[in-house]
Amino acid sequence: MGRPSWHVATTMEIAQATGIAFGRLSNWIVRGQFPQAAPRDQFQVCGNKRVFRIDSVIEWLDGTAPAEQARHYLSGMGLAPPEGRIWTFVRHLERLGIFPHRWPPTSIVQYLGSLGDDEVVVREPWSGPTPIGPGGGTASSHALPSLIATDPRGAPTDDLSLFIMQ
Repeated sequence: MGRPSWHVATTMEIAQATGIAFGRLSNWIVRGQFPQAAPRDQFQVCGNKRVFRIDSVIEWLDGTAPAEQARHYLSGMGLAPPEGRIWTFVRHLERLGIFPHRWPPTSIVQYLGSLGDDEVVVREPWSGPTPIGPGGGTASSHALPSLIATDPRGAPTDDLSLFIMQ
């Protein structure tokens, strides 16, 4: 389809992309054997079209998790989201309007909230020797990884080029 996996597509677009007959898809939808359609009022859709999250359809077809689909799509675009923070990265890209929507959301805030949650990585606290800080002193506690992108000097940045694969 050429769209990010976290966007939506209509039944006809899904039928054309997958090669599944439109009538068969419609029967699966009516019987409840297909992923649930996104609420119609959340997207600017003409007429009585139903839209589905593309990642939910792919997960239904082959079992690939939505976060893995997003990572695959972004790596194909030359972007490398931070490990375990795929949805934070996607939300950042959506706020910047990097990927235009075929069927735009009516509320970007509500749409961003509907995206997945990042993995929570729990690590044991550091039990080795206390590292020496940059000023020559010792660090008082183990620093948690920052959720903000930083440049090589450690300053916060919104520069997406830091995530581009070389």
